[in-house]
Amino acid sequence: MRNRNKMLCCAIRNIINSTFGPSFLSVLDFYMREKTGFDFSESILCVPDRAYYALLDFFRDEIGCLLMWEILIKKICEDSLEAHAQAIVILECLKRGDQKTISNLLSNLLHKKSSNGL
Repeated sequence: MRNRNKMLCCAIRNIINSTFGPSFLSVLDFYMREKTGFDFSESILCVPDRAYYALLDFFRDEIGCLLMWEILIKKICEDSLEAHAQAIVILECLKRGDQKTISNLLSNLLHKKSSNGL
């Protein structure tokens, strides 16, 4: 895994921990490893299409996936409309297996957060 992706994985894990708590991340990581062979953050960056279907199964539908992404992105950008729009884009990229766009989108969101001093 490239250095940029390692940093993204760490940042994603920190946001999930601070938003939902470490127990949620442990359960999600276990489930994703069973379904994709990677933990949550690695799976969305390395095998996004498989991660999408694993998340669908975990949440039982796409609405649950969308809500999780909205909550995480809102934690980053603090804008509900932007969070909703970005969550939709992430789900579409996961479906298509678009690793590059997911990586760039998450990098840009995290960079925006750090630039704002949050």
